[in-house]
Amino acid sequence: MASSNVHTPHMDEICPGLFLGSESAVVTPEGQAAVLQHAITHVLSVADMKPKMGTLNLKHKFVRANDMPNVDILQHFEDCFGFIDDALREGKILVHCMMGVSRSSTIVIGYLMHRDKITFNEAFDMVRKQHPIAEPNYGFMDLLRLFEAMGCQFSSANPLYRQHRLGQVAENVQAGQEVPKEVIAADPQETTTDQTQTIYKCRKCRRAAFLEASVLAHITGRGQESFQWHKQSHPLSQGVTPSPSGTVDSSVTCTSLFVEPVKWMEPFMIGRLDGKVFSVPVVPG
Repeated sequence: MASSNVHTPHMDEICPGLFLGSESAVVTPEGQAAVLQHAITHVLSVADMKPKMGTLNLKHKFVRANDMPNVDILQHFEDCFGFIDDALREGKILVHCMMGVSRSSTIVIGYLMHRDKITFNEAFDMVRKQHPIAEPNYGFMDLLRLFEAMGCQFSSANPLYRQHRLGQVAENVQAGQEVPKEVIAADPQETTTDQTQTIYKCRKCRRAAFLEASVLAHITGRGQESFQWHKQSHPLSQGVTPSPSGTVDSSVTCTSLFVEPVKWMEPFMIGRLDGKVFSVPVVPG
């Protein structure tokens, strides 16, 4: 049976009211005519630069994002999904990027995963069926699989997302870049802490070093490779310790802790990258 969804040279209807396409749909006369013809009321642009939509008088949201594998497009999901939900309640929406291939398809795939609680593969197949050129770059595909492992619900506090984010930060630091402030946890010595959380202290001076919430699960290994996120089916997410090969080995005892950066560690993040701290520095005051 032929699909009843709308298809034009500039955009395709993925499901009722949700269109996916290229920038040509909002900047060319032919594309704009199609937008008006199909009663689209909202436009979500995911691109390097805000498109010049001319006389199109539609509700418009612009998300600046490059089509690069290292771009964290997940951080835009919640905002974009809210806009799409509002649009579908009020009318119809076009989600587009430059070519309608990577960025916009990532947003639409993620939205379907979130709304319908389906897997990445199911959502990807659904989009591809209506919009065959959809092809998120490999970095975005990894993030969509991470999103699936997170239960199709984004939270910057999710342990899997934190592990992914810190893995990226570790690579950036090794490349000489600074550690973003937003990934640095507060110093438990300087803030009021949750009394239900375990506080880890320095063995030498007994200074508060970090909270239980800052400890990251990991597989025994080397560097950031040890705490990259894993799918829910992976033993790591089920509270057991896998061996480096991925199988559970109860005879292996890990003697290390991986923790997210804490404020007092900032001086150690410049220069040496071996990650060894032998004593927590005393903070005056």
